[in-house]
Amino acid sequence: MLKKILPDQELEPAETEKITEEAKKISGLIEKSFKKSKIDADLFFGGSFAKGTMMRKEMQDIDLFARFANNYNEKELSVILEKAIKDTKLKYIKIHGSRDYFRVSGRNFNLEIIPVYKIASPSEARNVTDLSFFHVEYVRKKLGKNPGLVREILLAKSFCYAQNFYGAESYINGFSGYALELLIIYYKSFMNFIKKIDSSQDKIFIDIEKNYKNKEEIMMHLNPSRLQSPIILIDPTFKERNALAALSERTFLRFKDACTRFLKKPSSEFFVRKEFDKNEFVKKAKTKRAEFVSLSYSTDRQEGDIAGTKLNKFHRFVIKESSRFFEFVDEHFAYDEKKSGSSYFILKPKTKIIVRGPPVTNTDNLKKFKEIHNDAYIKGNFAFYQHPGYSSFSDFLKNWKEKNKLRIKEMGILEVVLVTS
Repeated sequence: MLKKILPDQELEPAETEKITEEAKKISGLIEKSFKKSKIDADLFFGGSFAKGTMMRKEMQDIDLFARFANNYNEKELSVILEKAIKDTKLKYIKIHGSRDYFRVSGRNFNLEIIPVYKIASPSEARNVTDLSFFHVEYVRKKLGKNPGLVREILLAKSFCYAQNFYGAESYINGFSGYALELLIIYYKSFMNFIKKIDSSQDKIFIDIEKNYKNKEEIMMHLNPSRLQSPIILIDPTFKERNALAALSERTFLRFKDACTRFLKKPSSEFFVRKEFDKNEFVKKAKTKRAEFVSLSYSTDRQEGDIAGTKLNKFHRFVIKESSRFFEFVDEHFAYDEKKSGSSYFILKPKTKIIVRGPPVTNTDNLKKFKEIHNDAYIKGNFAFYQHPGYSSFSDFLKNWKEKNKLRIKEMGILEVVLVTS
């Protein structure tokens, strides 16, 4: 079955040729601008495009790295690069990050032009993007020895993309393209990879180049912040880095569930990306005798990872706040890749909500608490009362928005609308 699926995920040679031609033309214009201004920098393509592991998508993302000599100040990199792009007369978008980078759009691809340092060793990296050159070299070398891995990588990427696990962005917290390439290099095939995930019970440790003796040594040497993900994947080009540090527990569990379902009943449908079906959620709500809720909101932050992260954080915040009063059957977050997000909930109101008040030792607040809540009672060292709850989410939202006006504004959220149709 996988042999039948693969051709749909591969780019046709003619498609690759067109993209390559146009991308190289843009690269050539920037290179010419560098030479004209006597900038000590060169350009190289990175990511899936450079490694030959680019799957078919409506809009391709291509990385073009501008490697600057080490004598340039870090703050100068983005400024110099922007000037060079401006000189080409190309239309571009500036994207803010640890180093600002730039997006130029082609016919069916986005070329992201990223400033990095030209370093001799990964240990010299000042930013994770400085490692990109070594990532390309490493993967190319491995695929050169075993070309069959390309097909397996395409299957893994297509599976993750279709199931919405593809991307290390903060609003996805999934698998980056490089991480999936490393996982397939390690497990040798897509099927081995998902079988291992399906059978996993504990945190997974992967050290392809055996830079550490065992997992205990990994835990001793890596920064604790890099050990939080369910899979610890040591970057073979830089052993202090976990290539899957962005993978969240929530995304991993959803991915594991998809692997289990595919292994039980393999189908090509798992490799087909589907848009969220609101009607299916409505049907599910009716079946569960629950309320269906649709929220729409926007942000003033820059589109892309920044806006997506803010919107997703707000989605999680709403769930956390409302879960005191509602039991969540299901939830879904959608981001339009610009500045708007949507939340879809299936929920039921809780019937008994006990709210804890001040400790009995805080006499002033205890008095106020009892004045506000006539049915307040003491249990142990605290005051409590039973909240009547909300019969519908709209009642909760109206009250909650008013109370959290300032907090919502601080989160960069412009408006929150309950969609009724």
